[in-house]
Amino acid sequence: MREVIIGIDFDNTIVCYHNVFYAVAFERGLIPKNFPKDKEKIRNYLRQHDKENLWTEIQGHVYGKAMFAAKPFPGVIDFFKNVREKNIKAYIISHRTKYPYIGVSYDLHDAARLWIDEMQLDVLGVLFLESKQEKLEKISACRCTHFIDDLPEILLDPAFPLNTRKILFSRDDKKQYEHQEIIVLPTWNYISKFFMTSAYV
Repeated sequence: MREVIIGIDFDNTIVCYHNVFYAVAFERGLIPKNFPKDKEKIRNYLRQHDKENLWTEIQGHVYGKAMFAAKPFPGVIDFFKNVREKNIKAYIISHRTKYPYIGVSYDLHDAARLWIDEMQLDVLGVLFLESKQEKLEKISACRCTHFIDDLPEILLDPAFPLNTRKILFSRDDKKQYEHQEIIVLPTWNYISKFFMTSAYV
């Protein structure tokens, strides 16, 4: 049985930002009160109204100053406890710029690390990379046997390590990914169950 090493994306995989983006956008008068609390819908709405720069500025604010308002997805804390108890190695490996493109120059890497410490997520390493290419290289360098991400384009990138199993954290239809050998799991409870059985080796 090979050693299991899990790599995990950070933004929108471990951390849920929906409520934070809604609160910031509403406070700034950019969306109506009854707008859905959904990051992607807020992003699309602002882009449709030619407010791309405002969207970029809000991202920097949320990932920096407002980082501690964000919550982990349900089941994340239990997942890391289970992994620790099973002595399974885990890395957080994520693509995140160090400073926002627009707005106040928060250190986004430090903000994320402080959030991880606050949540007491027990991992072997926390690695934030400036580009997707660096992220993919780090997944390989850490010898990850499995990688969990919310973005299919990361898992489907030609540079994604061939020997790393692909786990998509998503409610997307599983069938569309079957031929690409992606395991689609919709919640962190499902992810925990996956790794707590012998079926993953």
